[in-house]
Amino acid sequence: MPDDCRRQILSDRDWPDCCRYSQVNNLGGAFTGMIDLIANGSMAPADGSRPRARPSDRFRRRPSPAWGLVLLLAAVPLRTLLAVRTEVADITITEFALPLAVAWTLLFRRRGRAYVPLQISLWICLALYGAASVLWAPQVGPVVKEFAKWTELIVAMLLACDLARDRRDLKTLLLGAAGVFALEIVLALTLLASGEGVVQTAVPRLLGSFGQPNPFGSFMAMSFAFALPAALSTGKRTRWIGIAVASCALAGALFSFSRGAWLSIAGISAMALLLTYPQLRHQILRPITAAALGLVVAAGLLALLVMAQPPAEPTGLLEGSIRPRDVVANPNEQSFSIDQRVGFWLAATRMTLDNPVGGVGLGNFDEAYPRYMVSPWFESLGHAHNLILVLASETGLLGLALFAAALLTSLAPAARRLFRPESDWIDIGTACLLAAFLLHGLVDYMLVGGLGIILGIVIGIGLCPPGRSGRN
Repeated sequence: MPDDCRRQILSDRDWPDCCRYSQVNNLGGAFTGMIDLIANGSMAPADGSRPRARPSDRFRRRPSPAWGLVLLLAAVPLRTLLAVRTEVADITITEFALPLAVAWTLLFRRRGRAYVPLQISLWICLALYGAASVLWAPQVGPVVKEFAKWTELIVAMLLACDLARDRRDLKTLLLGAAGVFALEIVLALTLLASGEGVVQTAVPRLLGSFGQPNPFGSFMAMSFAFALPAALSTGKRTRWIGIAVASCALAGALFSFSRGAWLSIAGISAMALLLTYPQLRHQILRPITAAALGLVVAAGLLALLVMAQPPAEPTGLLEGSIRPRDVVANPNEQSFSIDQRVGFWLAATRMTLDNPVGGVGLGNFDEAYPRYMVSPWFESLGHAHNLILVLASETGLLGLALFAAALLTSLAPAARRLFRPESDWIDIGTACLLAAFLLHGLVDYMLVGGLGIILGIVIGIGLCPPGRSGRN
């Protein structure tokens, strides 16, 4: 018997009417709830007293919006394997995964005001400025291709910044990223067993699913950068997952024989230890800071030496009498890779000096290379193998300044939290991964193979402030 019938003393004649009224009221409430479900995605009570739970929360678990970004991350290791080559550009799986990730995130997005940090506007300005170089670039196709990479980075940044508001979505994203790393390990071992995952140089180098050792090494270094702080954290489950990922990533980076990845891992390890253990940081932070500043000054002086034109009758490179291009012009087997990179750096420097404002056009390093090449390096490998020189030569000094402003302002929120009590391993991992990207960028250009998607996701997580972040 309905409760309202039990509370009243009714005659046998009135009881059926009460039941009928109760049933009609229940049907009306259900009908109103269905209307509200269709209109708003949630069920409201008939009397408006309190919000009802969503049917998806009552009868089934609502899918996390983070699975969209996990899908996009999973496309990165498969990018080279599942690519269609055309005369204009290569069509890869990330071109299909990106709209699916956006649609999934919007479809299952949790309620709340979207948070779009101001720093993203700088990234958008950088991408638009690069796209504007189509007006003076020799070829339009490379501009479109590179603009698509920057667009992927910005979209991944926006989605990650919105997902980081909720702890459950952030957890799903990080666990999914660990699963994507496991997928790459399986693919690398499978290709290695078939004989296609290794290239024979002076030493065998692992390629993974990326088809090249340097992008594979960079992927391993990025994974190590985020996994090492997790391995040093206090959470038991997080620690074991971090140890497993960091160990496999370290082995993969070592056997890729990518010197840029080795440089990144060395810097990451020191940085993670200093940021995780405050006592150690306070003891040696000042000497390390002084040494780092000294290295920056030395690197600047070396760059000036490389760009200079010393006297014609040299007595030694250190004395400034041997021109760097003379050294590059006579490579040997032991220093072949280094000499080749220096040759590319000289060509990129010439491009920058000849086109200081707009560069030669986004992605047009290959097209402009024959006019600026240094003998005997007649063939370009696609870019200048240096992040700073790639941006300076292709987008000019203005594009380089936009990139520096966007990156520094994006790193600032996470950097401020590193020295506060509320900082956690995610903040440390964000800083370490950005450091890995910059360190590897000294000897290579890592916005290839879909790695820009990883960079965008990590920047987006770091941009979400603690007051909005699901980490709290």
